[in-house]
Amino acid sequence: MKDILPLIIFTDLDGTLLDSESYSFEDAKQALEIIRKKDIPLIFSTSKSRDETIYYRKLMENNHPFIVENGGGIYIPFNYFNFELSYNRKWNGYIIIELGMPIKKIRELIHKIRDKNGWQIKGFGDMDVEEVMNLTSLPYNQAKLAIVREYDEPAVIHDRDIIPYLRKELLKEKLNLTIGGRFIHIHGDNDKGKAMDKLVRFYKRVNPNIKIIALGDSDNDLPMLKRADIPIVIKRKDGTFLKKDDSSWRISPYPAPKGWACVIEEVLEDLNF
Repeated sequence: MKDILPLIIFTDLDGTLLDSESYSFEDAKQALEIIRKKDIPLIFSTSKSRDETIYYRKLMENNHPFIVENGGGIYIPFNYFNFELSYNRKWNGYIIIELGMPIKKIRELIHKIRDKNGWQIKGFGDMDVEEVMNLTSLPYNQAKLAIVREYDEPAVIHDRDIIPYLRKELLKEKLNLTIGGRFIHIHGDNDKGKAMDKLVRFYKRVNPNIKIIALGDSDNDLPMLKRADIPIVIKRKDGTFLKKDDSSWRISPYPAPKGWACVIEEVLEDLNF
């Protein structure tokens, strides 16, 4: 790849760059165009599946690496970096670095824990496309993309009071639980922060003076926000927001996508980009 500016943006999608209900990014188009014209790498770091993320990359004309399923996998286009990388496999023009546990194993362990404790836990692997549509308000074609998972199982539980006990049971099986905007997510020893760290190391081989902006709205974004030079929390539609880890964290004045666009444009101006 060519030399890059000393700035990278990592962003969550749902509720951060995309409207939490309509999934629109209309109000962020101007900010996205500014980023594109300035050649700033914009990295999607999401709980979404690979195919969902590729769908939005095409819509936003994004050609940079991306992180899927809460850090389970890092997808890097062939020849994006001009040096050799260690990776786990190739797929359709990407090299893939896998940090997550395979979804088949995750689902087996969830069923084992669910049956042992009599808990009502239902993951995407237990649902058909229509159920996912009803839970997410996604159209059919996008719900089909969401249901094909690799490293992370979104799930609903009947009683959220069991979450502390469920965490303990999952840890026994080397699984973790994070809370997203709509679902709990069950996955291995991966998170968005670990995946971001790995990808940033590659960028720093091109430019060691890189500064990192990260944007998110949910608990599963915290590992990424905590590692960023400029962490930005996106306000939710009900006016609440993720508890800041530090008083220096910025909070958007509006929910997504307008809030995303506002803070990005402000930060780029502050940094003279």
